[in-house]
Amino acid sequence: MKQTAFETNLHAAPASQEKDDFPPKAALRESEAMPLECLEAAGIGSYVVDLVGAVCNSSTVLNSLLGTPQQEKHLPKIWPSSIHPQWRDQVMRARDEAMKKCERFDQEYKIIRQDDGRERWVHDVGSFEGDDQGKPVRMIGAIRDITEQKKMEQEQEKLQVQLLQAQKMEAVGILTGGVAHNFNNILQTMSGTIELMRPSVPRDHPDIGRLRTLAKSVDRGAYLVRQLLQFSRKAETHKEWMDMNQEVAHVVALLEHVIPRMISVEVRLVEDIWTVNADRVQVEQVLLNLANNAVDAMSDGGRLTIATQNVMIDESHALGLPGVQPGPHVLLTITDTGCGMDKETLEHVFDPFFTTKCVGKGSGLGLATTFEIISGHGGHVACSSEPGLGTTFKIYLSAAPDREAVQDEPEQVAPVFPEGDETIMVVDDEPDIRELTKESLESLGYAVIAVKNGEDALVVYAEKKNTVRLVILDLGMPGMGGRRCLRELRRIDPEVKVLVASGYHEVGLVDEVLKNGAAGFIHKPYQLRDLAIRVRDVLNHDRQEDGEV
Repeated sequence: MKQTAFETNLHAAPASQEKDDFPPKAALRESEAMPLECLEAAGIGSYVVDLVGAVCNSSTVLNSLLGTPQQEKHLPKIWPSSIHPQWRDQVMRARDEAMKKCERFDQEYKIIRQDDGRERWVHDVGSFEGDDQGKPVRMIGAIRDITEQKKMEQEQEKLQVQLLQAQKMEAVGILTGGVAHNFNNILQTMSGTIELMRPSVPRDHPDIGRLRTLAKSVDRGAYLVRQLLQFSRKAETHKEWMDMNQEVAHVVALLEHVIPRMISVEVRLVEDIWTVNADRVQVEQVLLNLANNAVDAMSDGGRLTIATQNVMIDESHALGLPGVQPGPHVLLTITDTGCGMDKETLEHVFDPFFTTKCVGKGSGLGLATTFEIISGHGGHVACSSEPGLGTTFKIYLSAAPDREAVQDEPEQVAPVFPEGDETIMVVDDEPDIRELTKESLESLGYAVIAVKNGEDALVVYAEKKNTVRLVILDLGMPGMGGRRCLRELRRIDPEVKVLVASGYHEVGLVDEVLKNGAAGFIHKPYQLRDLAIRVRDVLNHDRQEDGEV
């Protein structure tokens, strides 16, 4: 086998010694050359460094990996400059320590290629040979390109982080759902008590104002619960025709209490804004997400601008806005004067779990959630940014120029509710809710039977099914539970009318209970007016197609 100059230098020995050696050095050189050829074939670079003369014989693969000229003899001098500055000191210390002790050198680090400046990951393994006094005179090693392996490891770590984050969010969602149910029951008790007190308080009495304040606080509490459920993806979307200007004004009022003083907020709202069909809670979540991101980008102060505009999207314009159909739209623009983002960051800005914030300050879900919300509304969100020049988000939502926004109904001091004289059975494990519901329905003329659980409900209904015209059934009860109770009631009487009441807001819950035979659904906390109307609707019709209040 013909030897290369590399192998000859590696195994060279005085000719006078070869005659007396056994086995012959030539045979050893030939047998040891085979592993080196295997390294070359496997794409692994190899090197032999003469530590005394500081001369190196390097393989073709190694020179190609480092981006150095073939058979570079001064690699010991070039090699340190090829190591990425972040790893250079660590690698050199490890090399020096191994050389002192004539031990194995084993390091993974980044290099910067000499010719084109590209970065690569390498695995460098070497060993030292010493003279008779144990002083190292030669280093033999191999370097393997592990860039792709490192990318796979980093991707696996990223996926693991995403999995842990998803599991955490799922746990938060489950916890939020349970807390929301209990909190809604508390709000239901408060709301029912306030409504029962109102008729007995004269209109000019000072307490009537206090009762109104309490009622508004209960409504705000219910709204807050719904926000938590939206964040944990446990609430259904509730769209209504809304005025975007009003929603922006509401969010700006919230921001004024929490935004740093060195950040100014500028609002530019076009008059006669078109109406959009959207979920108020989700729109507020989008605005708050974008505003919070803008605030984080302006640590030294700046200006946050929120603007609305009516725009007509034609077919050519719609091609550049995925998900958007031609027609009238409201354009919502949020601009900050913060640090901005580079092109690479901008490409991943809507990716789930992607964040540029430090650990503990961002989940990487804010903009991903924003994208999903707007896409779910048939709209489009676009982002433009440059380092040092701030960031702009543009949101397009389909609009109806001639449609009026849903207005809050004026408060009635003594509202008139639909009444009846039928017998209703109320099933709820919460004593306060059970009694308040009983008292409320009795004030409307109904005869009410109140029971505390599903087991008692089946016994009572079996005895009085010819009398009971409607069952108001709580879904989340201990023991039998509302779902099983509903099935058993329908087994006793397939024609039973059941109005399900629940503090749970899971996606698909309403459809589920209606599919399983319920005649209607009402979310807690509900007002007496809502209950009166829904009860009357269920009693007057065989089956409600829409159970949402």
